[in-house]
Amino acid sequence: VKQKSLMLNDIDPEFTIRTDEHKLAFVLWNLLNNTIVKNQCNCIHIEATMVYGSALIRLKDAGAFTAHYDEYSFAQVLNVIERMGGYIGFNRNPGKGTTVTIGLSCSAAVA
Repeated sequence: VKQKSLMLNDIDPEFTIRTDEHKLAFVLWNLLNNTIVKNQCNCIHIEATMVYGSALIRLKDAGAFTAHYDEYSFAQVLNVIERMGGYIGFNRNPGKGTTVTIGLSCSAAVA
């Protein structure tokens, strides 16, 4: 982690998900690592909430998240998310950062 990187966690107390913890850790590690290593952002905001029966995990930064993402690593992340029955989305806001949203069903399969 860069010396000046900061992670802020905003986890809903009701946040609960049944899924393969190793697969989820793989996805989060890859996305966070990319944000920290490849971008010049100093702060990453991690948010986890429950919305209409789905678990949403958002990673917000002040950099251009996907601009330098390794295609092979992203393909692996996408494959794991899809095997878990979820999705991943990106919302880029030039000059203000990027939000990556991971959505999983509360009863996501442990596939």
